Amino acid sequence: MLLPELDHKATIKQVKRFFEKDFRKLQNMAHVSYMDIKSPVLNDLSNKSVASNGNNSKMDNHMYALQILAEVKEALMGIRENKRKFIEYRYFKCLTWYEIEELTG
Repeated sequence: MLLPELDHKATIKQVKRFFEKDFRKLQNMAHVSYMDIKSPVLNDLSNKSVASNGNNSKMDNHMYALQILAEVKEALMGIRENKRKFIEYRYFKCLTWYEIEELTG
């Protein structure tokens, strides 16, 4: 089965949206404080454990975010270093375009 032809404009648009919106959310989810995840207590068990579901959800989100971020890093290894630097500066290090200009000339 042949793959459909790549729509370059749509791909660029979706990648830009991913880095500007989803990437920040994933970074935040990957850095969830484990202080927020409390240990189960016997009192929680009789309550059908809404807190436990919240804990499971936090852990699932955390693990999902770590996995996606690792995949993004791996995908970036396929990009030439000079182009990869701009993505790293802007989205990994959260530098402004002005700061990036100063670093890269």
